[in-house]
Amino acid sequence: MRIPSIVGDAEQQQYTEALESGFYALQFKGALESEFVAFYIQYQLRRMRIAGIVAVLLMACFIVVDATTLPAHVSKWTMGIRAFAIIPAITVATLLTLWARAKPYLVITSSIAATITGLGIDVIIGVALEKGAALPYEGILLVILFTYFVSCLTLRAAALANAATMGGFLLVEWAWQADAQLRVYHAAFVIVANIIGALGCYLLEHTTRRNFLMTALLTSLAERDELTGLYNRRMFNALAGRLWGQCQRDRVSIAVAMVDVDHFKLYNDRYGHLQGDEVLRAVGKALQGIARRPFDIAARYGGEEFVILWYDVWEYELDHMAEVLCQAVSGLAIPHEASKHGVVTISVGVALSKAARRIELSTLLSEADEALYEAKGMGRNRWTLRYDGLPSDMIE
Repeated sequence: MRIPSIVGDAEQQQYTEALESGFYALQFKGALESEFVAFYIQYQLRRMRIAGIVAVLLMACFIVVDATTLPAHVSKWTMGIRAFAIIPAITVATLLTLWARAKPYLVITSSIAATITGLGIDVIIGVALEKGAALPYEGILLVILFTYFVSCLTLRAAALANAATMGGFLLVEWAWQADAQLRVYHAAFVIVANIIGALGCYLLEHTTRRNFLMTALLTSLAERDELTGLYNRRMFNALAGRLWGQCQRDRVSIAVAMVDVDHFKLYNDRYGHLQGDEVLRAVGKALQGIARRPFDIAARYGGEEFVILWYDVWEYELDHMAEVLCQAVSGLAIPHEASKHGVVTISVGVALSKAARRIELSTLLSEADEALYEAKGMGRNRWTLRYDGLPSDMIE
């Protein structure tokens, strides 16, 4: 006897495939990349704020250094660039971390701030060289390393910002650095600093991506029933509780279907528990195939019992939806000689709550459970419906 096997859970599968691929290009496929970016921003949010505050304070300190060490005709330019270009850019990027709607764009805004900072330092070095003042070029190295390691940017964003910074610096050196030997040394140090910084940033991001996948995979495993791949009861209760509140706010109807595999104990006694597990997997897959809308939830409630939550449904839809559930399982044609139906079947109890009805979720679950036992008492392989606590005629 061959029982249809269940395909691995899609979420778990995408995380596993990404881990196995190695993601050496620091890029996930499809929606997983967007999921990582959202995770990365949330993970780095506090650090971005700290990095921004530190950067502003450092620039303020350098303004003091410029004022006390550089000639007035030079410092007025360098202090102006720091005060009216670099510090405002960093401040804006830092303040945006406090605005929830700006979250999706924080990597971009921080990269722009890093680019403005780098080019601003290039201009400061150029002004000093043009006016004949000795200004240490090491400041550009600090900006490069800060962008790679402290700013919390992804490698691509950091590399783009530093590429602009490096390009500006090389142009400045070519235009105003009179000492050819220093020009070569400075260019070499900036290029090497970029290589080292990019390598370090790559390793950091690769580790972060691996941690993201491992965390997501472990979270998914904790939320799922190991046997069927459906949500477990704890996760169903959590998700259903959120949707219940949303239902009350949106004033839409919500329905719960309690599902029980008919004569499952007799099946286990006849075919063994391993075959019984295969039946539960197959039933779980069939139910998951029906709960496909964005807010639908399918879960294993315990033993051979399952539960489905349908959000925003109408009364006239429920009879057909319950019928589809029963046919989906009986259509698997899994032999069950201990059942009068000859194949594995299910019984279904459905309870609907309209938007205006103010009850607890536990009450709706109890009503669905009562409807389920009514269906089982009337011969199994059928369904019964309850609308706002009132039983409807049983339809086979």
